[in-house]
Amino acid sequence: MLFVAAMAAVAILTRPKSAPAKVGPTPRPPSPGDVPMIKQVLSMADLRILARQVGFPAEKVDEAVAVAMAESGGDQWAQGDPKGPSGPVPNGLSKSFGLWQVHIGFHPEFQPTELLKADYAGRAAFLISRGGADWHLWSTHMAIGGKPPAFLAWMPGGPHYDGGDAAS
Repeated sequence: MLFVAAMAAVAILTRPKSAPAKVGPTPRPPSPGDVPMIKQVLSMADLRILARQVGFPAEKVDEAVAVAMAESGGDQWAQGDPKGPSGPVPNGLSKSFGLWQVHIGFHPEFQPTELLKADYAGRAAFLISRGGADWHLWSTHMAIGGKPPAFLAWMPGGPHYDGGDAAS
């Protein structure tokens, strides 16, 4: 048995370079409703799709999108507290990561590298906000210095609201 396994390993290691390696089934092409994970900056429409995909109820989608826009401007690689360079890996300076700027000092259960991925960040925001029912942990959801909460600018009626989409 050991001999057979060793021979299989030798055959794999000595395969001519021109022979294609089998890597499993071909991945499915993206569906029209999928969030483009390779995009660094997501639009409000992209964020609506993501919010629905991770489980936010329909009546909380606009609020989840508004918080993400106020926190990161839709940049899934955003890193802050203190603000550091944006990129697909943690920059070593920041404590808050991703679309919803999850602060790992307060939420060590989430991985910084993973928070820079839209779907993981969305699931983290869903869990932390209790499905969109409680946004008190996000500073953009608070009135600070007599100014209205920043997220309101991206809510319906706010100056940055894009009008929504037919699927919201």
